[in-house]
Amino acid sequence: MISSRIDYSSLSESTYENNTECIQDACGGRGPQGLSAGGKPSAIGKWPWVAAIYDVTNKLLICGGALIREQWVLTAAHCLTEGRTARRRDQKDFLVYLGKYYRIDSLDDRFVQKREVSTIILHKGYTMHNFDSDIALLRLTEPVEFTKRVELICLPTNQYFSVANLEDGKTGLVASWGENVSDKLSDNLMEIEIPVLSNDNCHKNTIHLTGEPDTTRTLSYNSFCAGFHGNTSSQDFQAACLGDSGSPMVFYTHALKQWQIEGIISVWTICTSNFNCVNNAECVDGTCRCRGGFLTHGATCIDVNECEEPNVCGVHALCVNQPGSYACKCETGFLGNVQCVLLSGSPLLAVSLFTSKLPWQSNPGAALPKQH
Repeated sequence: MISSRIDYSSLSESTYENNTECIQDACGGRGPQGLSAGGKPSAIGKWPWVAAIYDVTNKLLICGGALIREQWVLTAAHCLTEGRTARRRDQKDFLVYLGKYYRIDSLDDRFVQKREVSTIILHKGYTMHNFDSDIALLRLTEPVEFTKRVELICLPTNQYFSVANLEDGKTGLVASWGENVSDKLSDNLMEIEIPVLSNDNCHKNTIHLTGEPDTTRTLSYNSFCAGFHGNTSSQDFQAACLGDSGSPMVFYTHALKQWQIEGIISVWTICTSNFNCVNNAECVDGTCRCRGGFLTHGATCIDVNECEEPNVCGVHALCVNQPGSYACKCETGFLGNVQCVLLSGSPLLAVSLFTSKLPWQSNPGAALPKQH
């Protein structure tokens, strides 16, 4: 797992620099919590700074985020862009939930706060080439109301503590709605304790596992590794947390008696086979990529509805969308495997299904950011 490092000095230069009415000593106030190694359900309200990024168009919770000011949420830049490009999507495409626990909206209680987005700011150094500076800010249309379920996370303002937090082997916490040990999107907020891995060791381990030196290109000064140590099996690591892009990695600083954020979950680089990939993805060159018929969307692969394309099935046929593909159903009185032709003199109902793929589907889809 690769986390984008939080650089408070660069964040301060953004457009929220004059909105500092929320003082830092009002953040990260929860005491040390009992963590659940291996990815276990969290308790309601245990991590009150965790935000859920919801895609309005696709009706899908796609990423996590962190509340750092009463009107600002920090998340991963790739969650807010179009496919494999660095083009920012429209702010109206997203909603942000605070105080949320269950994935399904119908289970939300009155303590869940929902906000629209007025502004999206991608880090000026963000690039899709190696996911460098994979950080973005969301400005909410109106401030949140602070409650026991909605609180701020502290930003790393002291380099001494940040260096200590990111030492090799130091454990941090990630809470998210990623996938559980059954490779299914979790129904409620999950938590996982994850060890930091030095970038040097991360380089070595990644090359050793994949045999591909290029798979370490996602590592830069602006990121750090977490989740895989020599005493952790790759299978346990893969099952620990998946689908967590944009979620904050936080550490408890005893000297300050507060939790602070050090990174945002960005991308996984390690995969050695399709077994390591989920969400309709496959392992290509050490990175999980969406299969044909699916497109990268935030942290997941979503099905492409080929039936929206004009004349996919030709005349006298109806298009039926299927996961990763589509089928064409001939109208009554027609039969065919490639195209529907008239059945001469037949009064019987003739139905034929044939599956096809559009030409561009023969190649692997856009690269899917590998989850931690």
